[in-house]
Amino acid sequence: MNTFLRRTAGALSFALLLSVAPAHATEPGGRYVLQGVMETGSELHLRDDGRFEWSLAYGALDHIERGRWTREDGGVLLFSERPGRGEPLFRLDQAFAWDADAEARLRRSEQGIAFERAHARCPFLSVADHASAPAIADAEPPSQAALDQAARDSLPLLDDTRKVAESAAESAVKIAVHAELLGSDAGARRDAEQAMQLAIAAMEAYRANLAHAREAHGAAGLAMPAVPEPRVPAECGLPADGAATATPVAIGPDVGRGIGVVIGDPAVGVRYPGMRVEFEFSDGHREQRVTDRAGWALLRPRAGATLRRLWLSSGDDAPTPDPEVAQTFDVDPARGDVHAIVFDSARMMTPMFERMTLRIDGEALVPTWPDGEERGRYVRE
Repeated sequence: MNTFLRRTAGALSFALLLSVAPAHATEPGGRYVLQGVMETGSELHLRDDGRFEWSLAYGALDHIERGRWTREDGGVLLFSERPGRGEPLFRLDQAFAWDADAEARLRRSEQGIAFERAHARCPFLSVADHASAPAIADAEPPSQAALDQAARDSLPLLDDTRKVAESAAESAVKIAVHAELLGSDAGARRDAEQAMQLAIAAMEAYRANLAHAREAHGAAGLAMPAVPEPRVPAECGLPADGAATATPVAIGPDVGRGIGVVIGDPAVGVRYPGMRVEFEFSDGHREQRVTDRAGWALLRPRAGATLRRLWLSSGDDAPTPDPEVAQTFDVDPARGDVHAIVFDSARMMTPMFERMTLRIDGEALVPTWPDGEERGRYVRE
């Protein structure tokens, strides 16, 4: 999830801000940049119409405040204003044609979904490689002949455990498929769980012996020969290697097109992850996706079906559970394939301040931060 949307004003460690000697302005309006504060960037725009815009960047935290400003008692007062709660959080913006970048994103997404489904159906696929054990100094180092023999002996053992893993995986999947056909049969589900645990244990044994074989060959100074991975049942549905999907592909008549949305706030360069997007099509069917870290939700529609409506709701990983998130948009498929949705990120943040005082000091403005201390100075651009 996007840390920018989850962090609040309390995330800023004001103790890291450094003090500077003050310097005195007559007409405070204009643009200012914060100086004298380490690892912190901040700008302030005092507009002639009495409005202000203030931004701050500190580590992974970015924040924007807007509101009214007034001059008072030799200083400037900023009064932050929160966006109206009655206004929609999201609005449908422009649409774009499907292009090579969107196609590559969709292919990566399709492959990720396929991997998730495969690992959910066949959890033994998630067994990780074993790390090599640290070398232990022997009182009497083994001879080269003994090391060579240990390396040779490791390969038949590895082959045996590979075959056991393959057999256990095949059996577990068959039992699981049988349990799915029987639906709610408790005994079948229990048998499937036990068979899957045996397959996981067999795969762990193979991974452990693979690490042992590599260690034995390394100790003997021999190259580890190529060994086959355990075969997994076709029902596991592992997709092909997706390295090629990292490169955008050419869009042509032989490439199926997709549709999607991208949700973000272009004013501050933020995207919205974890949003549940439901696509409603002209043939009545619906499909659901969740926006990724970059705010994208993409899919490939059925042949002949066109997008008619988008339903937005807060996903499990959404930055906010705000019920106002739920919105619906009618879309015109003729406008494009990728629909941009803009959201008001300021609505989802705790205000950095409701009121801030800046002391006029020559041509600079010296801020008093929420902890009550003066640090740094805003200097005119």
